[in-house]
Amino acid sequence: MLIIANIQYWFLGIQVLNLNGPPMGLLFGLKALLLSTLVSLLFVGWFTLPFGAFTGWIYARRICARETGQGHEEAASEEQTLSSEADIHKEQL
Repeated sequence: MLIIANIQYWFLGIQVLNLNGPPMGLLFGLKALLLSTLVSLLFVGWFTLPFGAFTGWIYARRICARETGQGHEEAASEEQTLSSEADIHKEQL
């Protein structure tokens, strides 16, 4: 967006983002981008690593169970439970 705004201002003479003057310079914009990224990582990055590790562990367990054939009995019993609950619900209607 910043690059497009600079191209429009300097080459086409159109002011898009800032109506009072030229848009933010590219070097200053890059510095602002890096600073906001670091601040974001400081406040939210601590949550990203453990959540990603936990999600990866869950998916790895599912893939490993699927490849080795383990867990099919649990899935079949879960399907039977769901189908019996659906039958009970149909009978109540």
